Amino acid sequence: MQATRTQRILIQVALTVAILACGTFTLPTTGTSTVAKIGDGKITAKQFQARVRLQRQQIINQYLQYSQYAQMFDGDAFIFLQQMESRLAPENAEALGQEVLDSMISEVLLMQEADRRGSTVSEAEIDARIQAAFGYFPNGEPTATVTPTEVIMPTISAQQATIVTITPMPPLELTPSKTAIPAPTSTPQPTATPLTLQSFEESKFKSMETFKGLGFTEADYRQLVKADILRERLFNVITDEIKPVQDMVWARHILVLHEATAIQVRERILKGEDFAVVAAEVSIDESNKDQGGDLGWFGKGVMIAPFEEAAFSQKVGEIGNPVQTDFGWHIIQVIGHEERPLTADQFDQAKQAAWNKWLEELRKKAEDTGLITIYESWKQNIPLDPDLTSLGQ
Repeated sequence: MQATRTQRILIQVALTVAILACGTFTLPTTGTSTVAKIGDGKITAKQFQARVRLQRQQIINQYLQYSQYAQMFDGDAFIFLQQMESRLAPENAEALGQEVLDSMISEVLLMQEADRRGSTVSEAEIDARIQAAFGYFPNGEPTATVTPTEVIMPTISAQQATIVTITPMPPLELTPSKTAIPAPTSTPQPTATPLTLQSFEESKFKSMETFKGLGFTEADYRQLVKADILRERLFNVITDEIKPVQDMVWARHILVLHEATAIQVRERILKGEDFAVVAAEVSIDESNKDQGGDLGWFGKGVMIAPFEEAAFSQKVGEIGNPVQTDFGWHIIQVIGHEERPLTADQFDQAKQAAWNKWLEELRKKAEDTGLITIYESWKQNIPLDPDLTSLGQ
């Protein structure tokens, strides 16, 4: 897995001590009133406020980073800055508070699930995770060494070659910014640590002071780390059976606006006209009409539901009946249907999707059984600090 959320929090807070030192926060007096109950567990107003402040500080850290990018580059950085300013605005405080409260409820549910499974975390494990977050490795720092990952190049079978002569595009990615070629994986190897125990203790002390300014005690801090360790363990258990292969189809389509047009287009192809030629002539899908309507290989959960259902149910080579979606009417031809190896990125995405689904089911079960009670008082306990004025100071 990539660095977990808590690790990123710890690192970011450690790196922004100097910024926070420019201003101090006056925390309002809060009692132990409960904002939510989850079975035998509860979230107090004080805990909720501390987590909202932590979330706001994360946004400020990101704002600082993007501000530096914006000075060097034009474009998207300014859009992100505006989005972060909006998230921190007083009028959006409730939305941010809701986001934090939902996250905390999920965290309590995960802790309870881990307890039911008999999963425990030792103080030594928490210490080791904190040390790693600050870059202190008493037994040597894990250093990445390249382990090549197999690259699956697109191929076509004899059957597919009789349908289409072009080479299929790589599998569609769930996230546009991801690459279809897997990156090398890393194998940890011990090396000498550059950080001394004294430096680690100094950095940790400064960050603890920062956390106190946000409303956290050191015990709260350690509890946050413990929750993250348990989350990681549960993630590994829940996603253990996810295989690095996926049922995929390779399809092409022609998109038109009206059903009558779709019927006529299908008839033309059934009478022998070349699918790719007709696609270039009539398809309104500008993203692929000049490639014969080729959509490449894709798995389930990528395409809109009616299209996906048709593509995965059609026989290879068949010109299916027109299918309607929100985009119009599609004439679909499936060129291939098989289990395909996933790239490293796709495998990570498949595991994340399985984890998200499991989390949703865990939350729904808790709600359906009356395990969760949320009190309206949470809305009166949403802090508006820290804010961007700390950067100005």
